[in-house]
Amino acid sequence: MGKYGKAKFDVFGKLVEVPRLETTKSGFELAKFEIEVITRNPQTKEEKTTYVPITAMRFDAKAISNTKYVKAGDFFYITGNINTSEYTDKNGNSRLSVELVASSILGGSN
Repeated sequence: MGKYGKAKFDVFGKLVEVPRLETTKSGFELAKFEIEVITRNPQTKEEKTTYVPITAMRFDAKAISNTKYVKAGDFFYITGNINTSEYTDKNGNSRLSVELVASSILGGSN
């Protein structure tokens, strides 16, 4: 590992839509999807909705994309590591992309 550690992250929320299982050119299976997380400010009771992009791989990718058992609106508890990448948008601005790479996925019922 480099000079920086990995940032572990836990998220609990609703599956926005069932992801499709994708296979890379090298045969690696993955699924990309979003989890809707609603947080509430304890003082003001104001709610905020955040959409967290998730990438699942191998067995987790197959499980989360199985439409026989998984549907949009199901709740999941996901643990993983934060992955960031920088890119330049179409207007030439530098942007930062953040996603959670899942190491554990639990749940699946509404």
